[in-house]
Amino acid sequence: MSKYLKGLLPTTGLEFNPGAAPHGYSDPTSSGDMYLPDLDFPNGKWGLFGLKSSGPGISEPSDLPDEYYEEVAEREELLEQLKEDEGVKYEVYLDHLGYPTCGIGHLIKPEDAEAELEVGDEVSEERVIELFKEDIGIACRDAVNIYGWSGFCEWPEEVQNILINMTFNMGLPRLSKFKNMHRALEKQDWKQAAIEGRDSKWYEQVNNRAERLMSKLEEI
Repeated sequence: MSKYLKGLLPTTGLEFNPGAAPHGYSDPTSSGDMYLPDLDFPNGKWGLFGLKSSGPGISEPSDLPDEYYEEVAEREELLEQLKEDEGVKYEVYLDHLGYPTCGIGHLIKPEDAEAELEVGDEVSEERVIELFKEDIGIACRDAVNIYGWSGFCEWPEEVQNILINMTFNMGLPRLSKFKNMHRALEKQDWKQAAIEGRDSKWYEQVNNRAERLMSKLEEI
């Protein structure tokens, strides 16, 4: 566990909160009624919206120290994974949707210095790594939001890296819909989580990348 999380996570586990968001709130697609529980997750979720039974703890991802996210962004394995999966280009280019991009799949934002560059202009390796670390910090925060700090932060680092990779690829909205995979992850059933990950449109769309990740997950 990260040294920056010591003393923050609960020491004796959590209790489920049946009325807690996001899965405790109604999901009309499963229950058909906005005032009924989500039938896919009838017992709510522990983690981000969970109840701490005892010991020190935090209640929201924003309570996690920035140093934790910065530490995650330094992981060499994540860098190598995403170099392979996203590719790396030390110049400005257009992605498959025509958006200006650079480095390791970094979508250039209006506030980025690279917004002033033209397609083909060079971006330094130092800057590419800087942007990558920023993007990993965002992806990690999104993963914590999806899976809850009490689960995600205590799972094996390799599991965390796989989920950050998936978040980097898909974004929070799409990954949050992987409910069967989510259920398996909460049980720490990595093999079943890999099975559920393969049963998705994402797996069909990015088969090579997805298979690499699911193969790693089922071997943990």
